[in-house]
Amino acid sequence: MYIVSILSIIIPSAVTVLGFFISYKQNKKYIETEVLKNKKIQMSSKGLEVIDKAVVLVDFKKVSQLNDIELSDLVNSILIYGTNDAVKILSDFMQFNYKYSQSEKISVAEKSYKLLAYVALLIAQIKYDNSGEIINPLDILKIRLNDFHKNKNLVNQITANIKKIVEELDLKKEFIKVIK
Repeated sequence: MYIVSILSIIIPSAVTVLGFFISYKQNKKYIETEVLKNKKIQMSSKGLEVIDKAVVLVDFKKVSQLNDIELSDLVNSILIYGTNDAVKILSDFMQFNYKYSQSEKISVAEKSYKLLAYVALLIAQIKYDNSGEIINPLDILKIRLNDFHKNKNLVNQITANIKKIVEELDLKKEFIKVIK
């Protein structure tokens, strides 16, 4: 009898503790999933804001009017909300800019081709990060440069620079594949 009364106390208690433990684990997993979903939604909306800010880099009228604070804000947004690949492109872009901004080692045309390649690739990367779509980086430039296809040298130089950047930074090879 004594064992039966002890078991009648221990078994329900053990089942209750086990049920509590299982409920705790399930709720913890559910909460973590919900937090992750909310984080992704927030990052996605911030990513769209970054795209809006980054598009100014291709608008040649607006980019010349950017002040240091606006440029710093854009760089910080990409650093905070960009993926590893976007930050790699940005950091390489900024290093190129620092290194050759006042240098006469390369021509103005070469600088322009390389800068356009960085900008196109950066915007294409941010778009990919937020939508999962890989777009041709040259299409971004075609939108803003109305004589893009008239200048084959421009197209060839920018294409070569994009390919070189993708290879050097070990970015998605799909960016090269979509270039026609």
